[in-house]
Amino acid sequence: MLTRRKFMRNLALAGMPFVAGSQWGCGVRHSGLAPNIVLIVLDTVRADHVGCYGAQRPATPCIDRFASRATQYLRTFATSPWTIPTHASMFTGRYSFEHGAHAFRQLSETGRPIAKVRPLSEKHVTLAELLSQEGYATGAISANTNFKGRQVLQGFDTRLIERMYAPKTNEQIDNWLTSNARSPFFLFINYIDAHRPYNTTPIPGLIDEPVSQDKYLIKKLINLVLATDRPISSDLVRRVIDQYDTAIAHIDAAVGVLLAKLTALGLWDNTVIIITSDHGESFGEHRLAEHCLDVYAPEIRVPLLIKYPGQQQKKVVDSPISLVHLPRMILQALPEAMAERHAAQFPHAPGGAALLCENHLMGDRKREFNSKPYAKRFDRKRTALVQWPYKYIHSTKGITELYHLVEDPGELINRVADRPEVASKLVRKMDVFLNVRETGVKTDLDTTIPDRKLTPKEEQDLEALGYL
Repeated sequence: MLTRRKFMRNLALAGMPFVAGSQWGCGVRHSGLAPNIVLIVLDTVRADHVGCYGAQRPATPCIDRFASRATQYLRTFATSPWTIPTHASMFTGRYSFEHGAHAFRQLSETGRPIAKVRPLSEKHVTLAELLSQEGYATGAISANTNFKGRQVLQGFDTRLIERMYAPKTNEQIDNWLTSNARSPFFLFINYIDAHRPYNTTPIPGLIDEPVSQDKYLIKKLINLVLATDRPISSDLVRRVIDQYDTAIAHIDAAVGVLLAKLTALGLWDNTVIIITSDHGESFGEHRLAEHCLDVYAPEIRVPLLIKYPGQQQKKVVDSPISLVHLPRMILQALPEAMAERHAAQFPHAPGGAALLCENHLMGDRKREFNSKPYAKRFDRKRTALVQWPYKYIHSTKGITELYHLVEDPGELINRVADRPEVASKLVRKMDVFLNVRETGVKTDLDTTIPDRKLTPKEEQDLEALGYL
C-alpha cells in the first residue's frame, strides 16, 4: 500500500537532481555569488491580459520589454484561484492539500455553513526562512492586506502589509532597498491595483473612451452573472475590462520604474527577477465573475517570466509549469551547495508530472454562504489535474469534466463522454496525487478553528478587497 509518507518521499526523490540550463529555462549559475531574488506578484493578473501572452491592448510595455530578455513560461498554472493558497504554495513549494492554508467549511453557532481560512502552519518551512538562514536579508512589501493573520509571510525579516496602489508601493520598495538591500537579499512584492477595487486612474492613450470610475461596476457584473441566468451584457463586460486593463497598466508602469531602479543600483546582472501572478480574473466565462470561484483558465492561467543571473537573451518554455515549482526553480539559480542543502524541503520540481489546482470553497467570503441566492452553487471543492494537453476537473458535487487545452483553450467542450479512457487515466492519477484512496485520508473541510474578532481596520481592508 502506498502510504502518504512514502508518496511524499518518492516525490522528493524524483525531483532531487539540479540541472543548470535545462529545458525549464534555468540559466547557468552566475559566478560563485549567491544571487539576489526579487519576486514580483501582479495580484489578480491573468496571462492573456499581458502583451507578451497575446493581449490585444498595449497595457504592459514594460513587462513585455522585460520578457524580451528573460525566460517566458507559456503554460503556467496557479495552484488556487485566490491569494492565500497560491502564495503559500509559492513560498512552501507545496500544493494546497499539503500546506493546508486554504478555505474550509464550518458551521456557525446558528447552524449555517460559513467559509473560514486556515493560516499557514508554522511546521511548514518557507523559502524566506531558508534563505534567511543562508544570510539573506528578506523583505515583504504587500499591497494585499489579506496576508494579515495568515502566517504566509513567515520568514521575512521585515514585512509591510498595507492597502496601496503601485506608486506608493514603489516608494516603500525604494525605502526597503535603501535600508536593507545588502547582498544577498530576497524581496517579495505584491502589487494590488488589478484586484477589486481596480485602480481606474485614467492613463492617456490606453483606452479610447473614458474609463468608468464606478468602483462597484465589477459587483454589478457579479450580480448579473452569478445571481441570474440573463444574457451577459457585453457592454458591461467591456467597461469592467477597461477598468481592469487600466489597473494592469498602472502596475506595468511601476514594474518599469522598479526594474530601472535595480539597474541603476547595479543589481540587475546578479539578481533573479520573477514576474508572475497569484491568480486571474473571470469576466463572465462559465457564468463566473471576479475570482475565488473555480479552476477554469481565466482564474488559474497566469504569466511567469524569470530573468536568471547573467541572462541576456529571451528564452521560451512551453512545457507546463505550476507555481508550486517556484522554490525549486529559484534554488536552481543559487550556488550548488546551497541549493542541495534545501532541495528536499521542496518536493515538487518541474518536469513531466501532472499539475494540480484546487479550490476549497470560496475563500473567506462568508456572504456567499449566508445570504446570496447562488450560495449552494459554490458549496463544493473543485480540483483540476493538468496533464498536457488534457485537463480533468473533479467536483465534490459529482460533476466531472475533461478538456483538451489545445483543441479547446476556452474549456467549452467536455470530453468525458467521448474520451473515457483519458478521463479514467487522469482520475487514477488524481487519486494517487492526493493520496486519498490508498490511505483513506479525510477531507479537512469539517475541521474547525477558533474565531478571532477582526479589528475595524481589518474589516475595512477585507471589505475593500471584496471578502466581506
